[in-house]
Amino acid sequence: MDLAGYASSDDNQPKAKAAAPKRKSDTSQPAPGKRLKQLPKLSAGFQTAPIDDPSLHQGRARSRRWIEGDWNAHVFLKLKISARLRSVLNDIVKYAQEELVDSGCPYTIHTLYDAVELDEATQSTSDRSSSGRATQKDLHISLSHPLPLRSHQIPDFLQHLKVQLSSAKHPDVRPFRLGLDCRVVKYRNGIARAAANSSGRIDAASESDQEGFEDEYLEDAAAVVQDGAGNLLENFGNSGVGKGGRAFLALRVRAGHGELERIQSQILDPFLRLLHLPTYHSNPEFHTSFAWVLVPVPSADSPSGTDAVKDPFTDEMLASLQEKFGKAILDAQPKGGWQVDVIGTKIGKAYRDFALSSNMV
Repeated sequence: MDLAGYASSDDNQPKAKAAAPKRKSDTSQPAPGKRLKQLPKLSAGFQTAPIDDPSLHQGRARSRRWIEGDWNAHVFLKLKISARLRSVLNDIVKYAQEELVDSGCPYTIHTLYDAVELDEATQSTSDRSSSGRATQKDLHISLSHPLPLRSHQIPDFLQHLKVQLSSAKHPDVRPFRLGLDCRVVKYRNGIARAAANSSGRIDAASESDQEGFEDEYLEDAAAVVQDGAGNLLENFGNSGVGKGGRAFLALRVRAGHGELERIQSQILDPFLRLLHLPTYHSNPEFHTSFAWVLVPVPSADSPSGTDAVKDPFTDEMLASLQEKFGKAILDAQPKGGWQVDVIGTKIGKAYRDFALSSNMV
């Protein structure tokens, strides 16, 4: 008898699918000799930081390295230049330049004001600041060092100035009259800086106060201040002499010096200490600089000592300037002095004015 054939139980099981081909690992290394594609290069116009080129800034160099998020802030007082005062300053600069040429000094004098007054048509088409005002450069008097503010500190700083300058809590901080002395003095800065002392105040010979204010290429100033007779007007020392930098011609504040000191000591300094920022000079010599020359930094092969760099503004020149232009400087100022009722700030390229309170407690 033949046996019946039955299907095996294995025949009812689904057939196994063919194994999927193995994929190459994503982390597999490139074949030997094969070069990876390079990322595209950034455009030449893309900059991660400002390019410091002294040739674009009349030979000046940045005194403080650029830090992203920092904004240079400056507190100052602006003095409007009349046509008469502008003419006197032009004559002073012209005379000083001729003296430099005659003495063999290869220095070119630059002005910190507009030597030629802008007419209305020129002002309407000139570059304007963020506040919308034409960039006519007048004289100014610094009330602070250049202050590196972080972005989050700016609103508090501006609010403090607005409230305190307009507050009746400071009865002796109010509008006043300001006048300049007739003596032309020289300011000389240097490369070396003195460190801030324990109080956080920077010594007079160490940091910039106003020179170079018109842009962010700021240099330290007020190392030496002398009049035409060679008298030291402040105990600033000689740390800046013969070390390069810039030399300035300036006029000191005569009337109004006390009022500026009170603004500094009562309103500015307390807030700057809270921010751990340098306060102004402990014994300030408020002044307005109107001209400067670039003094070269001696090379390693240059002779050592103060003779390495020739002083552009000699005592004889300053004495001659006072004799020739002293009376004209006084006569060219507004009758009774400048009326000061606002204090200005510059943060980056933005300007803002704050009114002084005329109310008393």
